[in-house]
Amino acid sequence: MFRPSKFVKILGLPFLCLVMFAVAGGHWALLQSAAWGQMLWRYSQQEGSVVGGVQKTFSGEAPCSMCKKIAEARKQEEKAPATVKVNKKADSMLIVFGIRVPPPTPREVQFHTVSEVFFTRSEAPPTPVPIVWG
Repeated sequence: MFRPSKFVKILGLPFLCLVMFAVAGGHWALLQSAAWGQMLWRYSQQEGSVVGGVQKTFSGEAPCSMCKKIAEARKQEEKAPATVKVNKKADSMLIVFGIRVPPPTPREVQFHTVSEVFFTRSEAPPTPVPIVWG
């Protein structure tokens, strides 16, 4: 039997996490990490040591072509305004086929005074009163 709640737990949560990752710019971090990995590999071979490769990779003086493309794409993404085109027909269809949620049923509410909630005790304090030394 198909249960929507189980479906949402299995596929919905990972999909939501993936969307949040993309919205936060995680795809750029992954691409930049891949570019740095390639640069580190290439520069370590050229320099003859990993330390030299790390210094050349993260100095920012010799970016690879992939780093340049990532920087350019990020600038283009920042310049482009986030616009959403609204389809009025879809809005009216949602209203026509929407699910009507009934209002909550009224129920009796009891309010307690502050003295009833915080200052009443159900048991007596311990005797003798324990003394705690710092």
